[in-house]
Amino acid sequence: MALIRWCACILLATALLPAAASAQSPELLDALSDAGNLNAQKKHQEAVPYVEEAARLAENEFGSGHPFVSKLLSYLAGLYVAQQHYSDAEPLYLRALQIREDAFGRHHPDLAVSLSELGLNYQAQKEFAEAEANFRRALVIVEKASSPDNLFLADYLNYLAELFKAQEKYAEAEPFYERVLANAEKAAGRDSDFISLPLYKLTLLYQSQGKYGQAEPLSLRLLAIRENTLGPHHPDVAQRLNELAVVYRGLGKFAEAEPLSERAPRRHGHRCRTQHRAARS
Repeated sequence: MALIRWCACILLATALLPAAASAQSPELLDALSDAGNLNAQKKHQEAVPYVEEAARLAENEFGSGHPFVSKLLSYLAGLYVAQQHYSDAEPLYLRALQIREDAFGRHHPDLAVSLSELGLNYQAQKEFAEAEANFRRALVIVEKASSPDNLFLADYLNYLAELFKAQEKYAEAEPFYERVLANAEKAAGRDSDFISLPLYKLTLLYQSQGKYGQAEPLSLRLLAIRENTLGPHHPDVAQRLNELAVVYRGLGKFAEAEPLSERAPRRHGHRCRTQHRAARS
């Protein structure tokens, strides 16, 4: 989660650059530059006053209702989130959302970003009802603005899937994970390694509910994709063999499970021996 929070701050800081380029105030540009340098070093607390100053200067130059101000508020909120100061981030996200609503209307795609940021902040505080409401509203906006195979849509489906899984509401999470997989398949193809992660997540979800019959074909597909991508001796392939063995045991197919469990360590051991021989040569 810490890496995700840091990456989010970096991406948002990068997104600010085009709008900042139109600013007339050199102080604004300097504040953003200093904040970006500190943020890149993960010095989030030290970056806060620079973004606060940038937001103040941007309000003076562009007006308090300008979309650029909303981006700075979201940037500042992201710095608080990176420090796990979620209560400090919340009013900033709310104000950024309001500015975007006033500027673009309630159904503009830009609002989906603000809603998802706010939803993730609520989820981090275990305020699940508020998180769900924001994620659902964001999903409706994105569904209207994009095609079913748009990968952007998968992010918003995944927010709800992960939210329900975090609450152990597996039956509610299931249709969202299934839609994420279907979205990935349409975008990249059924045999692409791109679909490995959604396949893996849905397989685990089925297992969590004891739905081993539904998990089996997905686990087989995942093994085939990873073996084709990584080769038969990769540790990840060994892990997929072990997971398939768990599914077979859940189905009572012990004869099928046993050889898989035996093959997995040998494959990992083969790779280790190969690396050892290479190191010696």
